[in-house]
Amino acid sequence: MSPIGKGEASQHILCLDLSQHVFRVAIIHRTEKKIAQRFQWEISRFEREEVEVILLKEDFFKFDFHDTVLSSGKDRNTLVPVEIFNHTKAPDVFRLNFTEPFDNVDYTRISELGIVNVYEFPMWIKSLFVVKFPRIKIVHRSTVFLRAMFDQPSFRTKIHLLVEAGQTYVGITSKSRLQFLNLFPCRSASDIAFHALFVMEQRNIDRKELEIVVYGKPVDWNERAELEKLMEQKVNIGNTVEQNEDFLLYKHLLCV
Repeated sequence: MSPIGKGEASQHILCLDLSQHVFRVAIIHRTEKKIAQRFQWEISRFEREEVEVILLKEDFFKFDFHDTVLSSGKDRNTLVPVEIFNHTKAPDVFRLNFTEPFDNVDYTRISELGIVNVYEFPMWIKSLFVVKFPRIKIVHRSTVFLRAMFDQPSFRTKIHLLVEAGQTYVGITSKSRLQFLNLFPCRSASDIAFHALFVMEQRNIDRKELEIVVYGKPVDWNERAELEKLMEQKVNIGNTVEQNEDFLLYKHLLCV
């Protein structure tokens, strides 16, 4: 991939994903919808100072991109129907599912799904990136995944597995509605299969009607065979970085 010059930045979208362990970046051409450049830095401490060093070090962060989108936040989130949320407050909803202390509870209305995503989003992340990129769009990581699941046919029952280092988002869509979403600690194919199968059993999902799709990047994609054996079913994995390794970053386009 050829480096993006300052004069080309206006034709691209800067997509940033900051998790508690990794800071990943993709520069995507806004009309061709292809990733032009990719970067990744390991994060030893989920703190302002460490991320700020990276932002100051790389010259391309100074470019004027057409759009800039950041996904981040802590791992805890909960979903609630819009009708219920309209009669309560975000911290009260969060308190029903998680114990205090909370780190800046915020929320996003996802009107197309009729739900509100309530989550923790540390203020230092917002302040750091808004100062650096005044026109930035900031979303929780789970919000991107929610929109990504429905950016494809969703009538048939489908289980979506977003595999990351040490954790996996498990989502289920059926008849164009969200049936389930949660984040589980997973360090191997057997962990992923255990949580997915448990959810399927609890939801009484018929395997014959099920499609399993994996996004992200496990430690070794050779685990696909093991995962299929454990799930006793074919697992679909995309064959481009936009469909697997950089799936979440690429789906930032849905948030522009």
